[in-house]
Amino acid sequence: TFAELNNAYKQQTRTVWQSAISERGQVSYEYDGMQIQSVPRDLPEDLRRQLDNGKPIILTAEGSPARQTLLVPLMIRNQTIGVIGLEQENPNQAWTEEQIAVAEAAANRAGLTLENARLLEESQRRAVKERAIFESTTRIGSALNMENILQATAEELERVLGASEVVLQFINDRNS
Repeated sequence: TFAELNNAYKQQTRTVWQSAISERGQVSYEYDGMQIQSVPRDLPEDLRRQLDNGKPIILTAEGSPARQTLLVPLMIRNQTIGVIGLEQENPNQAWTEEQIAVAEAAANRAGLTLENARLLEESQRRAVKERAIFESTTRIGSALNMENILQATAEELERVLGASEVVLQFINDRNS
């Protein structure tokens, strides 16, 4: 039961984050020491699978001099939602355990902060939606006769939903 619950939780996290990422469009960023800019990159599937265990990976690029890239998974609730890639300034220097530990700690903190930001955005969207519903129902509820109730309902539905036309119709069972 615990394993099933954990798998369901992971799937929900993956689904929520895929939705959050797709809403933003560009999801890869690079910092070159001066500025942050968007970059169109997708992580190969084999690397994504390796990162799912939550452990960093060190890649060595071919060429002279060989550059080592440290890939650290961004994890939320034991679910990989992204990766932080770091390249050594000195291509002849290997990543130390201390540097890897610092990168992992930064990735953990970034993951928590990203999840908090996503939850805040979600709660703000819900608050706007709830406020619109409250205002609409308050206006409809304050109407005193049928004509005013119908008019207020139509106006509020048009305003909130952006419908170009609203039709309110009573059903007469006697004509059926």
